[in-house]
Amino acid sequence: MIPTSHTIFAGFNLFIVIALLVVLPVLNRMMLTSTENRVYIDRTLLEEPAESATQDQYVARTPAEKLENSRLVSLLTGAMGLAFILYYFIVQSGTWAFSFMAHRGGFWKV
Repeated sequence: MIPTSHTIFAGFNLFIVIALLVVLPVLNRMMLTSTENRVYIDRTLLEEPAESATQDQYVARTPAEKLENSRLVSLLTGAMGLAFILYYFIVQSGTWAFSFMAHRGGFWKV
């Protein structure tokens, strides 16, 4: 297995990240217009009308909208993820690794 020091923490990758962290703020500052050329928007134009606050909650009409807003689907998905993590770390005595599916012939042992 290739160690992370040869991939994501390699010198050339760290150089790119550090260069971006230095160059991008400087470049953004240079792209700002002068104070006399800036355009300001009246904040009252951005406010929502008062009647929208009293509207009823949105009602899902299509099956896709009902699935998207379903608490049951969200809870089942979260429970399956939690079960996977517990199974991996408790039953299989897994260790934290970036590529846990690649070592020892894969995750599922038969």
